[in-house]
Amino acid sequence: MESLNDRKKFSWLWVWVSLVVFIAIEVIIGTFVNALIVGRYRTYLLGLKLEMLIMLGSYFLGGMAVGFFSPSVRIFEPAIGAFGSVLATLLYSVFVPMRYFFGFDSSKVLIGGGIVFTLALLGADAGERLAAKFGNRASQEYSEK
Repeated sequence: MESLNDRKKFSWLWVWVSLVVFIAIEVIIGTFVNALIVGRYRTYLLGLKLEMLIMLGSYFLGGMAVGFFSPSVRIFEPAIGAFGSVLATLLYSVFVPMRYFFGFDSSKVLIGGGIVFTLALLGADAGERLAAKFGNRASQEYSEK
């Protein structure tokens, strides 16, 4: 059985798992939404709004999934994974010849990273609290604090 000290250790494995979960949830939601709107009239702006909602929702739901399914309390791992995904987008802009067109800069990374960090953190907290209701002992100790 793991001790209280083991539960508080940061896990880089769960950061990477979080990145994969964010992508998987975004693909699943995107596939569902795409099936609803393919062949129908939609404006370009509506498409951008839907993309934004799908992306932001995937960070919250991904954090929630990690918080719920991890055997230990994992709050900061999904949040750091979310910020890392924003950094990966910045790397994309560095390696693409049209990087000036996309206009990524450090202030946008900090703002976007802060938003997804917060969403994933809130999602992980919600997931831990939900896991506590289903009997996860580590999550119960977390939610009692």
